[in-house]
Amino acid sequence: MDNMLQSMGSNLDIRMFSPEEFFINHNKVVVIGQETAIVKNTGKTYHQRWVHIWEVDENHKITRITSYNDTDAIKEAFLK
Repeated sequence: MDNMLQSMGSNLDIRMFSPEEFFINHNKVVVIGQETAIVKNTGKTYHQRWVHIWEVDENHKITRITSYNDTDAIKEAFLK
């Protein structure tokens, strides 16, 4: 996960990241939110709504993250 976050940080200028709704059920947390970012190499901006599902173990450590994103919006911003 550290590598993924470092890669995102080196390629994106995140202008807004807003988790908005949280749903908790046993060992899962579902978060709905949105973000706006500028792709550094292209200067293009994208806006997306996203859903993250976080799974945790009995020690409250994250064991899995599933992320649903607007991949078309992101792809268009990365294209030169």
